[in-house]
Amino acid sequence: MILLAIAGVIAVKFHWCPATDLVSTGATSAVSRNPSILAGGSQTFTPDIKSVDVSGVTQPADELAQQVQPKGAIPNEAILTFASTAAMSDFLKRAASQGLIVKGRLDSLRSVRVAFDSLDKLRRELDDHAGDYAGIGANFPVQPPGIPPKEQRNGGGDVQFGDALLSAIGAGPEINRSQWGKGVTVAVLDSGVTAHPAFSDGQVTHVDLVNDGLPFEGHGTAIASLIVGNVQGAQGVSPAAKILDVRIAGAGGSDSFLLARGIELALDRGAQIINISMGSYGDSPVVAQAIHDALQRGVVVVASAGNDSAAVKDWPAAYPGVISVSGVDAAGRLAYFSNSGNPTLAAPGVGVPSAYAQGNKPYMAIGDGTSQAAALVSGAAAAILSQGGNVFTTLSKSALSIPANKQQAGAGMLHLPVSR
Repeated sequence: MILLAIAGVIAVKFHWCPATDLVSTGATSAVSRNPSILAGGSQTFTPDIKSVDVSGVTQPADELAQQVQPKGAIPNEAILTFASTAAMSDFLKRAASQGLIVKGRLDSLRSVRVAFDSLDKLRRELDDHAGDYAGIGANFPVQPPGIPPKEQRNGGGDVQFGDALLSAIGAGPEINRSQWGKGVTVAVLDSGVTAHPAFSDGQVTHVDLVNDGLPFEGHGTAIASLIVGNVQGAQGVSPAAKILDVRIAGAGGSDSFLLARGIELALDRGAQIINISMGSYGDSPVVAQAIHDALQRGVVVVASAGNDSAAVKDWPAAYPGVISVSGVDAAGRLAYFSNSGNPTLAAPGVGVPSAYAQGNKPYMAIGDGTSQAAALVSGAAAAILSQGGNVFTTLSKSALSIPANKQQAGAGMLHLPVSR
């Protein structure tokens, strides 16, 4: 490929893969088969909160284990949700004496992340204070989607979009996009956004929920650039939008509890769109509730379907009301890595140019993934909102008919009939 120098930025080819493959657990049966529906008007969503009623009931160890330690969950952790703020406060005072380590708290959802060295200690707490709990659940790893090995790929499309990316979605150079996204804030819940020439001064606001002191992984920078980037080789859909960078993932990825915290923080900071180019094969009650909160406030939530060549979507893409996005190639075929499971729509996911960062140094990159596809949809949503449109209606009506079928691509491929 041709190397491109832009303000000291070097072009590289890079396929994004997580540092550790924590989502390849075989627990695909846990993923919802219910499609996310594209529809105009108001959104209705009833979260599928899988919690256990502990009121006055002694939980046998094996049943409790199914709730907090299913296959693929983070070992020796649980997320506890309380019936009241007072009950949560009382628990925090006694947790250490019960042999439970508090690893995080989320006051808006009355939830606490705990670690334990013995399931019996957790069961004893639930038995002794059963009336204090609204539910319990597992804490699952949440990762940027990796690319599956060749033997696990779906044999799908691999034609790159490259420089034709924006033209393919109705945002080519003949259209003046300078005001697209103006007045709209997109929260990027990811691995952090590094300073890069693709972003203008003051365009990105940073909140770091990981706080590990390490350089940011490049994934979040790439995602943000596809939404708002404004430099050759890293052009986003809506360059006038703002990015709220909510770092929820370090080198080892993230987890359900931190994802829920990120969603709630994005809501508190006034984001109109939340992009989640990450996923898990575990349905966490605390994430379900955070998604519910977002949708009830009218916030657009966009999530990647996943890169495991599976016929089901990752969570949170699998939740009804979330705009779930699969990836397609430049020939309109389901990408060679993409999950399907009847997503809301598809977007370019093969040979996608973007910004990137490694060791906090800026680069350019060409990557494949449903992460990129979701980011392009978030950028399109910002453009639609900035022009007073309805995101769901516009995306549905303007999607292009492509060879990929509805099960693979939902309404079709992303396309924007936005005024010039």
